[in-house]
Amino acid sequence: QPCYLQLVDMLESCESYEDVFSFLQSYPRPDGMMLFMSDSGRQKQGIFECTCHDMVYRPLPRERGRCFLVGTNHYTQAPYENSTHPDRADSLSRYRRLDTLLRDFSTGKQTASFNTLRTVLADEGIEKRQSDYGTVYANLYCPETGEAWYTFGGYPAASCGRWREVVMER
Repeated sequence: QPCYLQLVDMLESCESYEDVFSFLQSYPRPDGMMLFMSDSGRQKQGIFECTCHDMVYRPLPRERGRCFLVGTNHYTQAPYENSTHPDRADSLSRYRRLDTLLRDFSTGKQTASFNTLRTVLADEGIEKRQSDYGTVYANLYCPETGEAWYTFGGYPAASCGRWREVVMER
C-alpha cells in the first residue's frame, strides 16, 4: 500500500503514539517516509523515520535550549550521515543548515511562528531548488502554539507553495 494511503489509514484509525508505532511495525512500506507525530494529549511529539521495513522514532527534545526537531528526506540515521553519495551529502548539508538556523529560536533570537519558520524552510541553503529536482512538500509544527501547516503544490514548496493550516479537533 502506498505511503499516502497508509497516512489516511493512520489518521482514521490511530489515536495515540502507541497506535502509530504499532501500525508502522505491522505494515511494510513501498518507499521511505518521514512522519511527524503529536499524540492527542500533546504529551509526546516526534518524528518516525521510516524505510521500507524498519523505523526509528526521534522524540522532540525537552531540554532547555533544544526545543525543535529537524527532519529532511527520509532518515538521518548513522549510515545516512556517513554516506558519500552526492545527493545524501547535499541533504545532510541542508539538514545541518536547518539545524543551525533553528537554534536562534531556542536562544530567544527568533520567535517561533508560521511566518518565521516558513522563512527558515525557504532559505536557499535549505530548500532544494534545482530545475529538475527539488522540495515538493513541506510541513511545520509549532509546539508553542499547537499550530501545524503543510504545503503540497507550488515549486519549490516552502517558498512558493500554497500553505494550509491543519485544523486539529480537540
